[in-house]
Amino acid sequence: RSEKLNIMIMTAEWSSSFVAVALAVIIGALIVYFLNRGSSKISSTSKTQYGSNRLMDLNRMKRVQLKLPPTLALVTDLDHTLIGHTQNETHSECNEHLCQFNQVWCTRYAPKNCVLIYATGRNIHKYEWAVSKWDLLKPDILVSMDGVAIHWFNKALAQQVQCKSTHKIDMSFDDNMDESHFLWYDRSYEEVLSVGWNQALAKQIHDEVVMDERWQSFVVALPPT
Repeated sequence: RSEKLNIMIMTAEWSSSFVAVALAVIIGALIVYFLNRGSSKISSTSKTQYGSNRLMDLNRMKRVQLKLPPTLALVTDLDHTLIGHTQNETHSECNEHLCQFNQVWCTRYAPKNCVLIYATGRNIHKYEWAVSKWDLLKPDILVSMDGVAIHWFNKALAQQVQCKSTHKIDMSFDDNMDESHFLWYDRSYEEVLSVGWNQALAKQIHDEVVMDERWQSFVVALPPT
């Protein structure tokens, strides 16, 4: 009887140990599943005409909460800085470098109250063309045409700037726009620049330079607008 009792006790201990191990495995699997599920929501973000929505999704999910003033505002050029390749590297290799930058920015800098700004000579249409060729993040702010136009993509940041602005210029935008599709063309800066600026004369000079054969070698070929 004592032997049978010992066997029953040992069997009960093994059963309880097996149940504990099984529960631990199940709980661990569930944790991994939900972690992967959460990360996939970020990694599988859609690519829009203005770039990947990854930063905007981080804001929407409250993983990034920008406050003024930002800890860091990174203002970077695009051509031959974030995009473009050399004779020693292929397009794919250079695009991989860009993806590494995107990963570093989204995981190390954006969560620490940092703002990403692209400053480019391209207009908005040529910027969209670049997005179609490269895996660019949609930035918080896009400064295009060498400072002539400013487009805001980060709704929360634009709202904070709007509230704190002391400009007597209309800075209104549609608050009902979804974070993922938010786009504000900041015309306040355009109005400030227009004071004392002769657009017709500037266009005339531009056209004369472009048509002058002596300057043809300096005109960079870009896709049509």
